[in-house]
Amino acid sequence: MGLFDELAFEEDNPLLPNDWPLEGWQTKDLDCGMDRYVILKNGRVIRKARKIERSKSASKPHTFYFSDRLTETVNAYHDNYEFSMRIVDGFVMDLVPGNAKKKFRGCGYLQLAAV
Repeated sequence: MGLFDELAFEEDNPLLPNDWPLEGWQTKDLDCGMDRYVILKNGRVIRKARKIERSKSASKPHTFYFSDRLTETVNAYHDNYEFSMRIVDGFVMDLVPGNAKKKFRGCGYLQLAAV
């Protein structure tokens, strides 16, 4: 068990087939701080985290984003789906399906170049 991070994909993201879930992906390959990472349509990885507020009157948590230095291979899981994606300098370079019950529709391998 333990902590994990959550991944989500922007709607109409070309990295995932239409029938794959956009949200609810889990990984232990990042910092395991219960953070949420969003993968944009252009492949950019954004980390959304809460800013710690000392004031009790602050009702809304603030968010901040960063990912420029993120270079990592990340394995993620969601029910019967899984994939491995290579991130370089904050952009997804490629995404490869794992040994899950459902696979990419015959593609086997999708690639997205950094813009």
